[in-house]
Amino acid sequence: MADDDSDGRVTGELSSSDRRLNQAASGGRRERSGRRRAPAEDGKRTNQLVVSFSDAELAAIDEVSRRTGLSAGAWVGEMAVRYARGQLDPLPADWRDFAAEFVRYRVDVQRAGTVINQVARHANATGEFEDGAERLMALVERLLQRIDAATEEAGERVRRSR
Repeated sequence: MADDDSDGRVTGELSSSDRRLNQAASGGRRERSGRRRAPAEDGKRTNQLVVSFSDAELAAIDEVSRRTGLSAGAWVGEMAVRYARGQLDPLPADWRDFAAEFVRYRVDVQRAGTVINQVARHANATGEFEDGAERLMALVERLLQRIDAATEEAGERVRRSR
């Protein structure tokens, strides 16, 4: 339960049942904690959509909306419209991190392949060629093919998720 401060206002965190009681007492509306969204580009917003959340989902939305300075409803509306317009990245952060790491690995392998090619050119020019160099070049080529296939599969998953 929240505490009353000296001027009678309620402070502190409310339990989910307290929030529901407050919402019921206010005619079903939640208290707005934050600013509203910017006006719509194409006129006034006249359409409403009712969305339900579990207590945990609503708590997560409240936390994020508080950090952005928007009310929870404004934040949900903003995110929904931005996602629908393709202005949000649909990849979870861990996927973006994975993809970035994948790209770095591919660059490293390409650099190694360049060094191997230099060794091969030297071997061709001088006749001195180590037995392991050919196997190493074949290994790098197979690794690049696997990375390319995995990258293509990840890209296909992203396209299907849109």
